[in-house]
Amino acid sequence: MNQRSVWDRAIDAWMNADRDELDAVWDLIIENLGSDYDAYSNLFSVSWTA
Repeated sequence: MNQRSVWDRAIDAWMNADRDELDAVWDLIIENLGSDYDAYSNLFSVSWTA
């Protein structure tokens, strides 16, 4: 799933080790999935590519 709308925000949070901001970005991504929140609230990993 491509999430370009939050890319800069996610990278900044990752570079600054800001876990709260990463959680907020993840919440936005989950909302955009159009599925049950709980289905994606606990993940094993997320991959990044450019």
